[in-house]
Amino acid sequence: MIITLIQTRLKSNRLPGKCIKSMAGHPMTSYTLEGAKASKLNHFTGLIYPSCDNETFSRLYADKCFCYSHEGNEDDVLLRYYAALNCIQNLTKENITNVIRITSDCPMLRFYPKVIDEVIQKHLLNNADFTHNRGVNGLPSGLDVEIMKSDVLAYVNSIADKKQDREHVTTFIKNNPKQFKIYEVNSIFKFDYKWSVDTIEDFKRVEDIIKILKIRREYER
Repeated sequence: MIITLIQTRLKSNRLPGKCIKSMAGHPMTSYTLEGAKASKLNHFTGLIYPSCDNETFSRLYADKCFCYSHEGNEDDVLLRYYAALNCIQNLTKENITNVIRITSDCPMLRFYPKVIDEVIQKHLLNNADFTHNRGVNGLPSGLDVEIMKSDVLAYVNSIADKKQDREHVTTFIKNNPKQFKIYEVNSIFKFDYKWSVDTIEDFKRVEDIIKILKIRREYER
């Protein structure tokens, strides 16, 4: 079983509350959630956030974007992922083999869920410990997808002790390539722009793109 855990929080430094800010009529995170759900190879989607941010899930629920949610340690995101993995495994009684990591500030994945499936496929094909699509020739920021084996997540949680490794989940893996089999999904193009949302300028730009995509879909019906 492959699961996706989307991390989010209200206390963003540059754009507080961006995860639930209305983007073209819906909370920004709802697009990311729908993108994960549209993946054909993802079996279960969960939203994880700090315990202090319980407003996040209630707002998304009101937007009819319900999914499993997990509140966790405010400062230790790595532990939050590992705890959510265990909770979902106990809930589903399934053997979870791999965990996908996506951040909620990637709403464009709603329109490109095949990006998620490509990363999963390459990960499984290469029997990698960790696979991502943000290497030297990766896709632009905003289509970020990472996937790791569940036992790798467990191992990293047990051994990582630096603050940055607890806050950023996969930095320990990236910084120790000799310990893990890492695979990068690359693009045939170079990108100088980003679709992730960190600032109000990012938000407005991505919102405009989403509006255009929605209009195009109406014309294609």
